[in-house]
Amino acid sequence: MEEKVWLDTRFGFPVELRGVKSRIIRGEEVPMINANHLRFAVIAGLILKPGRLTGNEVRFLRLWMELTLSQLGSELGVTHPAVLKWEAKENNPSSMGKAVEIQLRLLVLSKFAQTMEEQKSTEAPQTVQQLEEKIPFDSAGPLAFGHMLKTVATAVKMQPSTPVLQISA
Repeated sequence: MEEKVWLDTRFGFPVELRGVKSRIIRGEEVPMINANHLRFAVIAGLILKPGRLTGNEVRFLRLWMELTLSQLGSELGVTHPAVLKWEAKENNPSSMGKAVEIQLRLLVLSKFAQTMEEQKSTEAPQTVQQLEEKIPFDSAGPLAFGHMLKTVATAVKMQPSTPVLQISA
């Protein structure tokens, strides 16, 4: 039997969902997913994405961190028009420099680690464990910086950007 692949576009870019259970609602087959868990999986996937981030992915990450264009620019040492230029690329690679992209991914990873620590008490333990397997936490809680830098730098090896982020359950 062929695996069902779902295409989710609500993040502003296409995300393929594989291995997701489904059920029939009002005569239509729909995936059974927890939106909060999916959002965390998408963020983890973007942090470790092997290709360049697209403009829509940069926008999604900025909004998830609740930062304005100016605030993100300030965090990355660029102007807000530079951030606007990246986001304007939409589904094409953002055109930011490699060092800035690594810096952005580390910023997102830091926020992600903080959020995961906060979620440990409220989220299903198996979901947190699955995400920690994708991005290992050290025993002290936050991510070890050296490992974090190596993981992100490896992920950012500039391969061609894939048009669809793939998430497997």
